[in-house]
Amino acid sequence: MKIFTKRILKEILTSKVMLLIIGLYCSLGGYIYLNHRFRNMLIKNSRGIYIIYHGIYFQMIVAYIMIPIFLILICKTSVYFNHRNVILKYKNLKGWFRDKNITNVILALIYTLIMNIPLFIILTLDVSILHKGIQPIFIIVMLFQFIGFLILQSLYLIIESVINFRGSGFFGVMFLIMICEFGKIGLNLDMNSLVEYMSLVNKAVVNNYNTTVIDFFILGVYFVTFILMYKIGINIITNKDIDGGKKI
Repeated sequence: MKIFTKRILKEILTSKVMLLIIGLYCSLGGYIYLNHRFRNMLIKNSRGIYIIYHGIYFQMIVAYIMIPIFLILICKTSVYFNHRNVILKYKNLKGWFRDKNITNVILALIYTLIMNIPLFIILTLDVSILHKGIQPIFIIVMLFQFIGFLILQSLYLIIESVINFRGSGFFGVMFLIMICEFGKIGLNLDMNSLVEYMSLVNKAVVNNYNTTVIDFFILGVYFVTFILMYKIGINIITNKDIDGGKKI
């Protein structure tokens, strides 16, 4: 069903919603590029690039604007894949769920790149950074964002499969994010959340933007989490009966 996956991706990537998303991030990047205050900050302050970065990818902005935008895109893939005529084209639900995940993984990669358009523009403002190459920490945070989106889309699909209600995945994921973020504050937990890794807050807290072995270890843990969630989703979905009238 590779052709079907390509068709869905083409429809989503050329949709008005995607064009609006690209326009939003490009506009933000353009504002940064044209604002001399940001350029001066990069010249006068050695940590200016991090200050600007946190101003754009603020934890709450990532949690309640950037992540919901991604989930809206996942909603669109679900609308396509959940159509009964599409499901019946598959011999089994395992293949259907696999292709649905593959589509979302590709979409997560594309959205991660689009989401970081402002970052790429920040890097062009400081020629010295381009001469040195992109700092490893920015590659690390983009990997956290990508794997984070993989986990969130897996969670979306699991919730949607269990509840069988359109929109349940979106609201379920956002509810859990709110519980984690506010619960961490309320309980005063000394640990970083997924959103904090996706917004580089984990480095800002210790004021150290160097990459460490721990960063790669945590990336590995999150990736394994994604794999486990995929397997959980497979187990849930294979118990569904497409001929028995259950709506997926």
